[in-house]
Amino acid sequence: MTVRVVAPGRVNLIGEHTDYTGGLVMPMAIDRYTEITGSLGGDRVRLASRDEVEPLDLPLRVDDPATAEPAWARYVAGVVAELQPATGFEGSVGTTIPIGAGLSSSHALQVAVGRLQSTPGVFGARMTGGGFGGCVVALAAPGALTDGWIVHAVGGARVDTSEGAQE
Repeated sequence: MTVRVVAPGRVNLIGEHTDYTGGLVMPMAIDRYTEITGSLGGDRVRLASRDEVEPLDLPLRVDDPATAEPAWARYVAGVVAELQPATGFEGSVGTTIPIGAGLSSSHALQVAVGRLQSTPGVFGARMTGGGFGGCVVALAAPGALTDGWIVHAVGGARVDTSEGAQE
């Protein structure tokens, strides 16, 4: 079965590096994205990158994602370790998100891998490293704002910022 998944990058309008420390965040998806195309099947995850020289080749059971090689494979290995997919994947990955520019290219890669095996909501709830902002990458449409609210990263409580809101 041939599949194509995409996941947008994001920016934080407020709350840079506060989502995993319990602060307020207001992230927004952007119009840059990571795309994975290929076929489901087999017992390994194999991806060639249009942006990295070395491809990755991972088993479906990953005990320690930090040891995956090449270095970019660690993001994919973390998702595979967490989701424990029943089937493998072979394909390619590319991104229009500038890598290392603070636009969540790594989260977009993780979300795209997660979308191969699960729904965005399930993946977002299980994602590690980056907290709520990564969930926005999973669930938001490019350019979408959180229409009048900011989310408290711990517990997901909304803080109403719309005009006329009561404190």
